[in-house]
Amino acid sequence: MPFMSRRAALVTAALLGAVVAVGIAQGRQGRGDRPPDAPLPNIREYKPTSTLVVPQHLVPRAKFPVVDFHVSGTTLQFRFNADHEVDANGVDREILARAATLISNDTVWNRADDRSCPSGARTWSIYCAVEQATGDVTGGIHHRRPAMEVVRTLVDERSVGRDYSHRLMDYNNDPHTQLSDVRTLFAQALERISAR
Repeated sequence: MPFMSRRAALVTAALLGAVVAVGIAQGRQGRGDRPPDAPLPNIREYKPTSTLVVPQHLVPRAKFPVVDFHVSGTTLQFRFNADHEVDANGVDREILARAATLISNDTVWNRADDRSCPSGARTWSIYCAVEQATGDVTGGIHHRRPAMEVVRTLVDERSVGRDYSHRLMDYNNDPHTQLSDVRTLFAQALERISAR
């Protein structure tokens, strides 16, 4: 391994020292040692610019209330109170009304639901109509939103004694389920939410 000559070592040390000195001098040219031009804001006035860049999904009301959140680096964590569900509201009524318009006739009703809801679909099952409507209204998909839960509850009530493994899919695919049943399902769901 070759060794540096004494002269090369001194030149390298001098250059390194000069780089550090320039860096320190440049740092002091900014706000370094002088007082700020304006008083520092207090905590109520401090409005930092967010450095998090995430897709926006507006959720007017969540299923469960947020009780705490924590930010660490680029991670944002929420803690929910799962013991207290948020009640259905006008957004859920709008979701159900939209879902009802999606399945308006037999040609757009998907009778072979597999719980896969591709974007850009032209036919919808009961489940996919509520999912699509939720996305249309809120900008995001929320499988446990009150609108979907009311539809699930009504399907449970309508299908007592039937052994469904996936209630919405199986009720949708059941040969006994007619388009009129789907239409009244959404109408009844709207009535139930409005009565709350």
